[in-house]
Amino acid sequence: LLVKERTADLSESEANLTEAQRIANFGSWKININTGEAFWSDQRYRIFGFEPGEIEPSLENFKKSLHPDDRVRVISEMMDAFKTEETLDTECRIIRPNGEERIIHIIGETSSGGDPDNQLMSGTVLDITERKIVDNELLSAKEEAEAANRAKSGFLANISHELRTPLNAVIGFSDAMRSG
Repeated sequence: LLVKERTADLSESEANLTEAQRIANFGSWKININTGEAFWSDQRYRIFGFEPGEIEPSLENFKKSLHPDDRVRVISEMMDAFKTEETLDTECRIIRPNGEERIIHIIGETSSGGDPDNQLMSGTVLDITERKIVDNELLSAKEEAEAANRAKSGFLANISHELRTPLNAVIGFSDAMRSG
């Protein structure tokens, strides 16, 4: 009876985690760097453009999904995280099977449990493509506003100069006429 209750609790907990990952659009993963074996959550598959279980979760398939221009950097950062035992925290691009490019944020932590043949990294992956698009649009709008402000300032400086020059002549001429 206790085993059935614990199994039901575990199943409910797993379903809650899966639902939370789907809603938040983040996935979880674990990779054994020595063997290349991996675990990917269902949402991790979806972020990378696959149905759960569609391809084998592996370091090699992860590498294949990375944008070619980001591949060397991301793998190097993963290896550095293992050497330094620091947290991997990086952003990169992936290419989905349909050719769509997405931007993801990866966070991973290493552990070996003292066994050098069991170097594991586990973490999360978050699709940040929409956020990056909004950030780029905001940056572009800010740059346009700054350019418009510079143009306005330049225009006012030119107008001020253009008005001052003839007014100075008029004031000088009227001073000369007044003094006789």
